[in-house]
Amino acid sequence: MTLRHGRTERCLLVEVPVAEPAPIIKRYLQKVPGARPHIPVDRHAELSAFETIAADYPVFRVDHDVKAETATTGPEAAVLRP
Repeated sequence: MTLRHGRTERCLLVEVPVAEPAPIIKRYLQKVPGARPHIPVDRHAELSAFETIAADYPVFRVDHDVKAETATTGPEAAVLRP
């Protein structure tokens, strides 16, 4: 995957295990008003309410793609660069 925010950056999306995203989803609803109609839990609800729906809403962590960065700057860069 590629992120663009002033410059292009290669990254990897890593799915967060189902047991971990409840606090992330809660914080997301607190910070992003546009997401609230799409998730059936009030942003002020207890964390346990988010745990019950976490399996229905995959959460991904964005990691810097070190392998792609090395490939585009190392000796084999000409072969791997898109």
